[in-house]
Amino acid sequence: MAAMEPLGLRTRFRSFIWDSDSHLKSPEERKFLRKLDFGILTVSCLGWLLKYLDQSNLANAYISGMKEDLHIMGNEYTFMGTCYVIAYALGQIPSTLVIQKIRPSYYLAFCEIGWGIWTFAQAGATSSQQMYAFRFMIGLFESAFFPSLLYLMGSWYTKTELAKRIAIFHLTGSIGTAMSGYLQAAIYRNLDGHAGLAGWRSAFIVRIMCIFKSPNSWLYIVCGCMTVPCGFLLLFFLPDVPANSRAWYLTEKEKAFALERVIKHGKGQPTGKIDLALLKRTFSRWHWYWFVLGYVLYGSSCAATGYFGIWLKAEHFSVTQRNVIPSCGSLINIVAIFMWGFLSDLTGSRFLWVFIPLTYGLIPNGILAVWPPSIKLKEFAFLTGGVQLMTAVFYTWANEVCKEDNEERALVLSSMNGLQYAVAAWLPIVIFPQTEAPTFRKGFPGTFGLVIAALVVIVMIKLLVDRDERRDLARASVGDEETEAGQQRTSGQEVDMKSKEDTLWAYGQPQPTPQQQPMASPIPTTQTAAVVPTSAAAIQIRTDHPVKAQAELAPGECLVKLHCTGVCHTDLHAAMGDWPVPPKTPLVGGHEGVGTIVAIGNNTTHSPVKVGDRVGIKWLADSCLNCEQCRKGREQNCPNAKLSGYTVDGTFQQYVVSYVNHVTPIPEGFDSNAAASILCAGVTVYRAIKYSQTTPGDWIVLPGAGGGLGHLAIQYAKVAGLRVIAVDTGADKKELCLSLGADKWVDFKESKDIVAEILAITDGLGAHSAVVTTASSSGYQQAIEYLRSGGTLMAVGLPGKAALEASIFFTVFKSISILGSYVGNRQDATEAVEIAARGQVKCSFALKHLADLSEVYEGLTNGTVAGRIILEMPN
Repeated sequence: MAAMEPLGLRTRFRSFIWDSDSHLKSPEERKFLRKLDFGILTVSCLGWLLKYLDQSNLANAYISGMKEDLHIMGNEYTFMGTCYVIAYALGQIPSTLVIQKIRPSYYLAFCEIGWGIWTFAQAGATSSQQMYAFRFMIGLFESAFFPSLLYLMGSWYTKTELAKRIAIFHLTGSIGTAMSGYLQAAIYRNLDGHAGLAGWRSAFIVRIMCIFKSPNSWLYIVCGCMTVPCGFLLLFFLPDVPANSRAWYLTEKEKAFALERVIKHGKGQPTGKIDLALLKRTFSRWHWYWFVLGYVLYGSSCAATGYFGIWLKAEHFSVTQRNVIPSCGSLINIVAIFMWGFLSDLTGSRFLWVFIPLTYGLIPNGILAVWPPSIKLKEFAFLTGGVQLMTAVFYTWANEVCKEDNEERALVLSSMNGLQYAVAAWLPIVIFPQTEAPTFRKGFPGTFGLVIAALVVIVMIKLLVDRDERRDLARASVGDEETEAGQQRTSGQEVDMKSKEDTLWAYGQPQPTPQQQPMASPIPTTQTAAVVPTSAAAIQIRTDHPVKAQAELAPGECLVKLHCTGVCHTDLHAAMGDWPVPPKTPLVGGHEGVGTIVAIGNNTTHSPVKVGDRVGIKWLADSCLNCEQCRKGREQNCPNAKLSGYTVDGTFQQYVVSYVNHVTPIPEGFDSNAAASILCAGVTVYRAIKYSQTTPGDWIVLPGAGGGLGHLAIQYAKVAGLRVIAVDTGADKKELCLSLGADKWVDFKESKDIVAEILAITDGLGAHSAVVTTASSSGYQQAIEYLRSGGTLMAVGLPGKAALEASIFFTVFKSISILGSYVGNRQDATEAVEIAARGQVKCSFALKHLADLSEVYEGLTNGTVAGRIILEMPN
């Protein structure tokens, strides 16, 4: 996008009244946002307006003759609302999960048309029982709309844009409520009794579509402007999500920019994975519990104004007044809703503009709880009760707090609305029974108490958000310091105080010194280990391999009891000794272990980990952290680096010695087997993609895509917004690659010309990058040919002593970059593990035992292993 425009008066004014950072945006970005607003806001506002027309029509119909025509008795009117609310609540969470699998534009269009059909059915109701069924079906079809649109807006808009747009979307509900009153009043005056229909029945007919024949000529005039056109508008205007948008009004450049924009703002992209891992990580965080609780309390506290019409009827206001006066309250709501959203985006604060409106809610709810004799005072309370409606800001807050995990965000948003409606299904029956109308001596005091409870929860959310932000800042500061400058590992040497403080606060909290650590469990003197006595010799499973005692651990060393370990081609090369740099022998291989620290060397000061922590052991076991390579963030290229399972014994044993400054903490709730799969393969491909010089929307080719590295590379590439061409062979690997999100598949055995096939896929231009993870030299040769001008070849797979024979002419002529990418540093490892822990990368692995290692090596040699192999440690 082009550079921003000069900061003139017009630009300043636009930044004030609309997006506060408008002056920082280029004309192209503002044009993109106008298109996006046209697509999302138009159809979302229209659909939400129709939803509230329908919801308000029930109340208006009740006070305009439906009660008498259907002989509604006792709490039957309340039960109608309850049927709607039950269905609406039940459909919320499934709907946001469905749109992870089906395009939102398709699903929401289907639901829009469905609710129109059932709205039409209400016009023919002859009993309360029929109305129960109709209201249930309407609630079910309407349930998808609100949470799905909130999710979609959160997927496209940034922090300075989101709140006011959700506010505009939300305030159309108040417009619908206001319109419903005026519309019902007009219908009552002009259409009551027309063609044998009572006026209240006509209120429902206004919402129908032209698919049913009717003798009422006026029906065809109104029906064409409602539900079915809205359904088609959703189909054609909703842009879905940035990762897979097909919006006709956005150019390909704008779609790529949209994806790049949201990734830059830290928004997690859809993975399409709805599994137990999603539930596990969602319910292991605080977001779901506190946001849902806060919204349930807040939403329930807003119930009082819904009984305005009933109070007006009890005070003998006319039918027209009963419909029109509450509409004035809706107009006040419109102003308040937009004002809170506008101020929230302008100031950048979410908490403040949730807390202030909710605090005001104490006034009208307090008046109604006291129930003073003054009619004017009660009318004031009903009219201004909606000033507390900060729904848009609350949902914006939840959208932003959960932005890194796309599926968790969808689940939290739908749970907030769904569980609030679930409570609304029974709460009115308990505290707002029709038999207590209009004073509702339990209802109004109840909503006053709910406001107070909601305020307490809002403050708690603020404290938790601030805590997380402090921790993230601490982690970022430590990560930057380590990556850019490095830290000298303490091995009895002196270090400066700043270095000590940075290490002390690693991972966001002070770590105990060894003297503060809990006592470790008894450590055996021998263990089971897989040992290669000499290069290319058969593996020996020994049960008497020594374990290093705690007293023998050097400062900075730690002893880790392993739960599991991964296996990769590097382990096979180490066992065979066929690389130019020979490994140590005898050798315990392995470099993808996950386990628990059971001991730390004496005199280790300010360790970033402690006994009892679950950590990962990766290829880079240790580095000096003080040489030129380490200071530049290339710790893996340190001349004094120690390599797990190559220059030092690795993870094919029950206990392994590692180093406190290089073990990788494993996030709580993340499966150890999955974490082991990430520590080598995941880190390696993540770094390669990170430095592949690609941008969202680019084509990337992954030779060896069905293997241990490749299947993870597909997922990291999709997280980065890239289009993936998977190259491998076999039906099983094809199924695996496509299921993980690969856009295209090329079978190198069946293809007559791999280069020509890839060029055809990329419109003859070639791929932007290739990350070669295969151990075959042919993958490198072909990559040079199918890369486009300016493309990048990331060399990852290590095919023994093979050489890369590239055409110098075409490499120069096409400006091809060839970059070697060798595992990753500590920061790369932390990032790769955290992405996987959020569920954005799923590991495909098979579990085997340490004794099966020879069999696993045979499978790697034959190329029959799909995904990763994880070895479980013997007890």
